Amino acid sequence: MTVRSWLRRLGSLVLGLAAIGAVVYVVNPASVAHAITSFRVVLIPAILALTLLFYVLQGIRWQFLLRDAGAHLRTQDTIVLNAAGQAITAIVPLGDLTRALFASEASGIDFGTVAATVTVQELGYTLMLVVFALPTLLVFHLGIAAVVVTALGIAGIVVILTVSPVFCAIHTLMARVPLLKRVLPAVDELQEEAAALLHRPDEGTPIEHTLEALPEFGSVPTTTIGTYANAVLGGTSARALTSAITSRASSNVHGRQHW
Repeated sequence: MTVRSWLRRLGSLVLGLAAIGAVVYVVNPASVAHAITSFRVVLIPAILALTLLFYVLQGIRWQFLLRDAGAHLRTQDTIVLNAAGQAITAIVPLGDLTRALFASEASGIDFGTVAATVTVQELGYTLMLVVFALPTLLVFHLGIAAVVVTALGIAGIVVILTVSPVFCAIHTLMARVPLLKRVLPAVDELQEEAAALLHRPDEGTPIEHTLEALPEFGSVPTTTIGTYANAVLGGTSARALTSAITSRASSNVHGRQHW
C-alpha cells in the first residue's frame, strides 16, 4: 500500500469519526450517554439483521433497473456494489454517484445510463415513503405540508424527465447560465436514459414500472396515490398531481431533436 492510499484511508476514517463526533455534540453528549447505557443490548442482533436485509432488498430493487438498462450483473454483485456505495454515503454524501460509478465499471455500461437507474430508483423509493407515511400523517395531522412539497417535487422531476417540451424549456434556461451550461451534456444523457426507463408503453405507466422495481413494497395501484392526494390536496390539485405522476408522455427523446 502506497503512502497516498494509506493517507486517503486514514482521511476517510478521520472524516467519519469527526462526523459522528459532531452529531454527538449537537445532540448533547449527556443524552447520548444516557441512551447508550439504557439501550437493550439484546436488540442489537435484530437491528443488524434488519439493516442487512434492507440493503439486500435495496440491491435487488436496483438489479431490476440495471437489467432494463442493459447492465448484465449478477444479483449478488449488484447487492455488494450497492452496499459499497451506501457505506461511502456514511462518510461523504456521494454514495449514489459512487455506486453508479462502481456498477458502470463492473458492467461496462456508460456511467450516465447507470446514474439514470439510480435516479429512477430513488424517485420510486421516495414515492413509497410518501405513500406509506400519508395515512399516519393524515390521522395525526403531522408534517402534511412537508409531504405535499415532497410529492410535488417528485411529480415535478418525473414531468421534467418524461415530458419532452418541459425538459426542453428547462434545458434552454440552463443553457443561459454559464456554470450550468457546462453540465448540460451530462444532464442530457441522464434525461435520455431516465426517460427510457420511465417510459414503458409495453408495461404500463412510468410510475407503475417504478413500483414494479420495488419488490419489498409490493404493488401499489395508482388509484391509491390519487386517494391520498385527494385527502391532502383536495379536488383539482389532487387530480393534477396524480395525472402528473402517472401520465405517460408520448414524446420522449424525439422532442430533443428540435432544440
